[in-house]
Amino acid sequence: MRCITEIEDLSDLLGIYTVVSFSLSADLVPVLLESAMFGVYTLLVVVAMVVILRSRSALPAKKAALLATCGLMYAAAATHLGMSLWSLFRINSLSGIIQAAAADCLSSLNKGIACQTIDLPDITFGPDGNTLKVDKTVDMLLGMNMILSDMVVLWRAWMLWPRRRIIQGFSCLLIAGTLVMLLWTCAWNIVDGNFPNAVAICLSWSTNVWSTSLIAVRAWQHRRAMAPLGASGSRTRAELALLLLIESGVLYCLFWLLPLASSIINFIAPLDMDFVPPKGTIGHFYEGIIDLWQGCLIDLVGIYPTAVILLAQLSNHRAQKLLSINEMPTLQLEHSTAGPGLREGCHGDSAVRGCEWGHVVDADRSDAIVHLSAFVEHSRARSMTVVEQSEKAQL
Repeated sequence: MRCITEIEDLSDLLGIYTVVSFSLSADLVPVLLESAMFGVYTLLVVVAMVVILRSRSALPAKKAALLATCGLMYAAAATHLGMSLWSLFRINSLSGIIQAAAADCLSSLNKGIACQTIDLPDITFGPDGNTLKVDKTVDMLLGMNMILSDMVVLWRAWMLWPRRRIIQGFSCLLIAGTLVMLLWTCAWNIVDGNFPNAVAICLSWSTNVWSTSLIAVRAWQHRRAMAPLGASGSRTRAELALLLLIESGVLYCLFWLLPLASSIINFIAPLDMDFVPPKGTIGHFYEGIIDLWQGCLIDLVGIYPTAVILLAQLSNHRAQKLLSINEMPTLQLEHSTAGPGLREGCHGDSAVRGCEWGHVVDADRSDAIVHLSAFVEHSRARSMTVVEQSEKAQL
């Protein structure tokens, strides 16, 4: 749709051109940042999908679900980038039209002729000069990635806490609350500074804090379980994987503090939409930070869960190699009592022999993988120490 604008003198064109130029400069940096983040996201998605496809331990249904999740989040980010580039292209085209119209108007005024009307694209501008890019579509894309991201993070936490009804029930409440608030925001086409948008961001942040806390508790329990085996002074691969999940989760939660604080402030004291902060002020700096954050938000929301999926697949691959019955049919434990992860009949006074790890019972599968992986690594380290001591004794 296009509109006809009456141009009486150059001052009218100058006002329109000022708004367009400001919009072009304000949108350029966020689009460049979004393009860079999208490149990183693309590389990560390719690696994650290759690892998922090559995984031998995952069931076909699980593979399809993981691939679909990664694909949907990536498609949303790609669509958002396409909309940003399209909007920037339209603003640039409008700038060229206005420059040409200004030249024609100046030529007409020099000849004593009034300026003619010009045909401008119908682009709506906000108070700060930024184009309003189909708010509903943008909100839907970001909301979809937020829900998928929260589900992936909770899925990883659930793998470490299976069959815990209270944990699963509270997690489902967080996801359901976030989904309802996001649907409310998109249905009513509400912008920043509203109640459902602030609540949705708060619930999503709480979901990530909750899942990161669950992983941290499991890592602490794992550390305590390894202490009797003499592994208190070193960190196993399983513990390093858990620590990586915790550290990335903490960074992601810290990143979400900015939109969380912004949404709460806008809800309590809505910003004056007709006021543009002057350059050099705190308000102008704050708006610049928000613009940069909005440019890379949807990519970061997709990068974090994709990295979690990739780490989970790599950890499962490592665990499957360590727990392979063909490579390691039996293990011998030099402890007087068997742990809770050993099957019945594996007790002995001096040693436990012939207890295959494939018969682990009375423990969650995820717990078994974590503890057994750590035990195998610790056993190998102790074996190497014994060999070195025997060689020194022979010398």
